[in-house]
Amino acid sequence: MTKIPDTTIDLHPEYCHSCGADLSSTASKEDSIRQTIDIPPIKATYTKYRIYSKPCPCGCSTIADF
Repeated sequence: MTKIPDTTIDLHPEYCHSCGADLSSTASKEDSIRQTIDIPPIKATYTKYRIYSKPCPCGCSTIADF
């Protein structure tokens, strides 16, 4: 578990699971904590490579390699 999560969601019961009584105005006490980890989807990264050439004084043209 991380000490500082990105998001915290408090979940309070609104009614009794046994008798159905309204609990919306009753004070809550923390009972337990759990965390989930969501991994973002993988996104492709596109890289364009451009090859350049340079003329040599000897008359040859040299092209860079990929």
